[in-house]
Amino acid sequence: MAKAHSYIRFSSTKQERGTSLKRQQDMINSWLIKNPDIELSNLSFKDLGLSGYHGNHLKHDFGRLLDAIEADKIKAGDYILVEAIDRIGRLETTVGAEMILRICNRGVKIITLEDNQEYSKEAISLNGGIFYYLIGKIDMAHQYSKNLSRRISTAWEDKREKADKGLMIKRKTFWWLTRCPESDMFDVLTDNDKSILNEVFKQFNSGVSYARIVDYLRGLNDDRFKSTSHPSIRQWIQSKTCIGYWEENKIYPAAIDDATFYIAQQELKERSGGKVQGAASGHVLAGLVKCSDCGSNYSVRNHKHSAPVMFCGKAKRGKTHCSNTKSIPLAILNEFRYKTQIEYLYRIMGDEVKQEVENELIGIDGKLNDLDLQIDKANDFILTLDDPSRMQKKLNKMTAEYKQLELDKINIAVSTKTKFELVKSTSKTFSKGINEILSDDNKLNGMLKSVGYAIQAKHNKMWLNNTSLEYLRFNQVKGEYTCLNESFEEVIIHKQNNKSDKSH
Repeated sequence: MAKAHSYIRFSSTKQERGTSLKRQQDMINSWLIKNPDIELSNLSFKDLGLSGYHGNHLKHDFGRLLDAIEADKIKAGDYILVEAIDRIGRLETTVGAEMILRICNRGVKIITLEDNQEYSKEAISLNGGIFYYLIGKIDMAHQYSKNLSRRISTAWEDKREKADKGLMIKRKTFWWLTRCPESDMFDVLTDNDKSILNEVFKQFNSGVSYARIVDYLRGLNDDRFKSTSHPSIRQWIQSKTCIGYWEENKIYPAAIDDATFYIAQQELKERSGGKVQGAASGHVLAGLVKCSDCGSNYSVRNHKHSAPVMFCGKAKRGKTHCSNTKSIPLAILNEFRYKTQIEYLYRIMGDEVKQEVENELIGIDGKLNDLDLQIDKANDFILTLDDPSRMQKKLNKMTAEYKQLELDKINIAVSTKTKFELVKSTSKTFSKGINEILSDDNKLNGMLKSVGYAIQAKHNKMWLNNTSLEYLRFNQVKGEYTCLNESFEEVIIHKQNNKSDKSH
């Protein structure tokens, strides 16, 4: 029995949200109902959002379809079902015709569902006029796309020329740039939106997870950010629109500073390499307490009638469960964190002291990398132009900017030592910085992870470096935990306020 193989294609991803996909699928289903003697193949091909004019589909599913015909997986007598001949492609007339005839000469039939026309070796042999009809269809499809491409190219070139002159272009962009009623341009950046985006970058650069950033935004305005997701945040972080750019031209008001943007690009690379992120559970100790037996993170468990505890995440779970089954009250672990985190906080602050200088250098390096790519592209593009004068001016401008950035980098390096020593000598900077970290659980969690802070725990005991604490007993009347520290001194920890006292 002959089989029917469906092929669906459209050029724009916007069409996926529209009716194009459904319409094409409905037409295929309708033809199959009218032809019950033809079996639907389990081979189906879809190129969604791929151009037929530029031939991108040949590298994807339509290319697989052609390979299947050559490999005889789609056999002579089988059918290819498409909405119209231009779904197979809008290539140049001779190229498109040769490709379709190659399919037909293998004995495979093409059915265009919009007009129920069959293109096959037999049909063309019986009626030569079909071939001329086919040539006309292919040529019309190619000319339409060619003219459309030219109009779009002209429109984009006009926008680029305006942008080159520093003029605003009419183009809808990200949420933090809103429309100005007077100019009808998307060029308004409010203080509130600027503050929100800066907070997003601050959290991201501090190691906070995408999920918690989404929660933060929805907490601010659920209606406005209800469709915001992990990919949305990533797209914002990557876009140079944040620092005012469209392509290589700075035409928008910058929502964040350059250094913050390029630090975020480094953070993106580190996350893609598996860097740990901030607290997913929202608790400051999330990911900071490790089981010494199996290496798993401790989890928080809240009890309705008793204090919260932490326990090994693999304890009593599945075949690979961990034997470390005892839990430790959260208040004790928090007290241990208070006692041991100060060394790490000063290590963090030592890094932050350098950050003022490093931020400038990272910002400059980021710009240099961007300019490197732009200069390479401009050099390649100039070779293809009949009149390269306009592009040469842009290239000269970028080269001059590159040289200036290199000079700036040298100047910063020369002044680094003086600036670093000045900041380092000011103890207030440390105090202020540590207080800022301590006031934000997400930031504290991410920062401690970034410098390798991890409490080891097993049964009733926890330790880090040369400091330890062992949970002995709980006095329910007083609401106090009794522990033993590394010096074999008893430490009393209050259940409610985590304050501790020593008794000898």
